Amino acid sequence: EISITAAELRRLKVEIMRLLRRSTDELFHYILYEWYIANQISHEMVQLDTRYLESFLRNYCPPPLGPTLLWKYYVINKKYSQAAIVLTKLAETDEESTLEQRIETLAHAIVNA
Repeated sequence: EISITAAELRRLKVEIMRLLRRSTDELFHYILYEWYIANQISHEMVQLDTRYLESFLRNYCPPPLGPTLLWKYYVINKKYSQAAIVLTKLAETDEESTLEQRIETLAHAIVNA
């Protein structure tokens, strides 16, 4: 019987995810990003440094989740003006948001401009 400690399991997970992120297969990356979203760990996904994440968030991930994750991705990567543009568009187009939520989104845009 094989047994591993929790620490070994965490290290193994980190190493597997590192190897997966190095893949050059764009479709595979999109499936990986969908896995992050389905497992409600998109906060980890936006911190990834992968070549396809920005494109996935911009072109494939539906609103309002896509734009919400995209502006967070931009902030993490210090692309503040791009984050401000996404936030402004989100505030203008997210019909499900209340006025207060739209004002808060615009405030984030101003901070990142």
